[in-house]
Amino acid sequence: MIVDGRQLLSGSRLDAQVCIIGSGPVGCAVALALAAEGIKVIVVEAGGLLNNASEQCDFWSDRDRAPPRHPPLHLWRRRMLGGTSSCWGGRCLPLDPEDFVGKGASWPIDYATYASLLPRAASFLQLGTPDFDAQTALRPNPGKVSAPSTIPANSFDVIERYSAPTDVRKTYWTRVKHQANPYVVVNAPCVEIRLDETGERAQSASLSPTSGARINVHASSFVIAAGGLETARLLLASNKDRPCGLGNETDLVGRFYMTHFVGGLGGMMLSEGASPAAFRFQKAMDGVYARRYFQASGAIRQREGLGGFVLRPSLGDVSDPSHGSGVLSALYLGQSAFRNELAANVVRRSAQGGGGHRLGITARHVGNVAKSVIPTMSFAVDWFALRPWRRRKLPGFDHQRADGVLPLEFNAEHAPNRSSRVYLSDRRDPLGVPLLSVDWRTCEYDSRTIRRGFEIVRDALEASGIGRVVCKKEEIDAAASEPVPAGGHHMGTARWSSSPREGVVGPNMQVWSVRDLYVAGSSLFPRSGVANPTLSAVALGYRLADILTRKHA
Repeated sequence: MIVDGRQLLSGSRLDAQVCIIGSGPVGCAVALALAAEGIKVIVVEAGGLLNNASEQCDFWSDRDRAPPRHPPLHLWRRRMLGGTSSCWGGRCLPLDPEDFVGKGASWPIDYATYASLLPRAASFLQLGTPDFDAQTALRPNPGKVSAPSTIPANSFDVIERYSAPTDVRKTYWTRVKHQANPYVVVNAPCVEIRLDETGERAQSASLSPTSGARINVHASSFVIAAGGLETARLLLASNKDRPCGLGNETDLVGRFYMTHFVGGLGGMMLSEGASPAAFRFQKAMDGVYARRYFQASGAIRQREGLGGFVLRPSLGDVSDPSHGSGVLSALYLGQSAFRNELAANVVRRSAQGGGGHRLGITARHVGNVAKSVIPTMSFAVDWFALRPWRRRKLPGFDHQRADGVLPLEFNAEHAPNRSSRVYLSDRRDPLGVPLLSVDWRTCEYDSRTIRRGFEIVRDALEASGIGRVVCKKEEIDAAASEPVPAGGHHMGTARWSSSPREGVVGPNMQVWSVRDLYVAGSSLFPRSGVANPTLSAVALGYRLADILTRKHA
């Protein structure tokens, strides 16, 4: 059942066995798993059924107190039923075994335990079989694309899978809107968690549908699944019973804030006879889109003390007409048609960087289209006419420039750093809750990961005979010295640990110092790895669902 919190009387009390704060992919997965076991669940969502963009900036962050390179916190986030799944690109790949050992790793579980949770998460996110090996997952047989054994890099047969993408509001929440369990309250921001008279366990969650109104949710267990930023904010703002906030006795809530590093980085000239098709989006055997990426191996990462680093084909700078491609110019000219798509985001960022539709630039783009009318028309028909009717949409694409260069983009791991943090501002949102400020930091380890990771993957690509990587030194220097964070990947702010001295949350996913208060989502991650966080966050959510099922069944 879905109800509007603004229609409930102020002072009302709601009761459940489990209260989940946040209706995004993780909160949804946990709620449905518990409800299937007959456990009474209340889900609390701050936003409404749809996104209200006008509210975003008022509630998300203190925009004046974030580093220049860090994206504004209201971007890539949604206050609505389903959370950020409504604007999700759908990319999914698992963490590597090496992410569970080495620098900064303090996972209370081993890789085997983590891997055992992936099938359930893959099913929920509609990824098909969680097989990430190109040789067994792709169709037709893609052919092996490997580096020589003398080159310390993986074969290039690891793939990333793409969700439909799964918007959990449309896919799951609409299915249960007339069911009694779970009971979902929208337009009901949680402003604080209160403890019982002993000061040891969570007793209630205070909701504020409108300024001055209060609804109290009482439950035996509370789960904060509000994302990497809002989870920390709620813990810190719940300071009536504990002045430092909940779980913050060791001053770790909000610290170890991690993202991923992203950006364009050179391109690849394919060798004669090499086809770019092996590195483009393909249908897996189960009908799910997937593609290869290029990654430094775990062995060399451990040997050289590096974080994760990945290269993959990309669109490159679409706004620059010197690429000579009619298709890329068509993307630039038609950028307004690319809403909420992975490729669209790239197009818009490129266009912004290129100064928009200036007359001279536009004329050159029109010229590119005129020179390659047939391939451009073929692309336009497929993308604009046929794609909207497909359930499984092509997640994006790459395209060679006229000079034969296939642009590349990178993702890199952001190392855990205690000084990188989010904290409460002295400014408040319309409900009186302090806004978040950001002190996002990088270190030499991050720069070395990008620089050396690129060198390793470049050398392996060239030794494989696939092609030659071209990249200006100044591009590498800029990427390594001033890395840009991924806007929607927020991790580490409620760190999972085996010891209360090292983190906020214990092995059973309960806040160390507060009984019956649990955390789910990417805020738990002790280490970011290089994988997009959604798949892993949902997988760990199922671990928590199992814990709570044993507790309440």
